[in-house]
Amino acid sequence: DPHMRIREGIHTYYYPNGKDSLIQVYRNNKIEGQSTTYYPDGSIHFTKSYKDGYLDGEFVQYYADGKLRRKEYYLKGRCTRGELYAEDGRELEHEPYQVMPQFPGGQNKFMDVVAQTLQYPKLAAQQKLEGNVLIRFFVDTDGKMKYPYIVKESYPELNEEAMRTFNEIAAAYTWMPARRDGEVIRIKYTVPVVFKIPQKLK
Repeated sequence: DPHMRIREGIHTYYYPNGKDSLIQVYRNNKIEGQSTTYYPDGSIHFTKSYKDGYLDGEFVQYYADGKLRRKEYYLKGRCTRGELYAEDGRELEHEPYQVMPQFPGGQNKFMDVVAQTLQYPKLAAQQKLEGNVLIRFFVDTDGKMKYPYIVKESYPELNEEAMRTFNEIAAAYTWMPARRDGEVIRIKYTVPVVFKIPQKLK
């Protein structure tokens, strides 16, 4: 499986015309140092700095004519500040290159809703079955939670309840969708559904 192989050293990707498309350096299977993405004509589109697999340091984006589009600064994957410019050089209100989807009320509220919606299967509780089910899904461009699948299973009863919980929340809530470079995009999201019997029932 090509997705399972360990990546190490310099990796270069090419356009059909033979010019470099992307150059990245991997160390222990994580992107490290500077990564450069090019336009098909060979001019630079992005330069990004990585540390231990996360964006860390300067992130710069250029228009096709070489003018500066954005300059951002990252710490462990989080954008700390930045500047954004129009093609004519005017400074625009800054928005990070990628904005993750937002559940109404935020991440903590989402986990609260998961916990409140969850109904411990009676048989599983009687048998003292505990575990975590990891569900991956898409937050679509309309903000809806779609196409769920389980990436880490537990007991069948817990898997089933995790999916029921997901479907109930998906029917009731709409997220603010993710954006990349100002455009609304579909993005994958992963949520752990935790089954732990309360101490008083043990």
